[in-house]
Amino acid sequence: MRNFFIKSFEAIASIIVVIGVVAIIAGAVSVSQLPQGGIARAIGVLIGGFVYLSLLVGGIYLVIGIHDNTRRTAAAVEELLRRQR
Repeated sequence: MRNFFIKSFEAIASIIVVIGVVAIIAGAVSVSQLPQGGIARAIGVLIGGFVYLSLLVGGIYLVIGIHDNTRRTAAAVEELLRRQR
C-alpha cells in the first residue's frame, strides 16, 4: 500500500511538470501578445516560470529521494542486526 502512494506521488509530480511547462509557455506567449508586453517580458515569464517549476518539482523529488534512502537504510540496518544474531 505504501508503494502505491509513493508511485502515485511520483506520477503526480510528473504530471505537474508537464502541466507546468505548458502553462509557462502559454503564459509567455500570452504576455508577448499584450500591447504593453513584448519579447523581454515573455523571456522574463519563461525564466521565472522555469525557475519556479524547477524548485517546486525539485523539492518534490527530493522528498521522494529522502523516503527511498530512508527505506534502504532501514533495510540495511535490519540486515546488519540479523547477521549479528
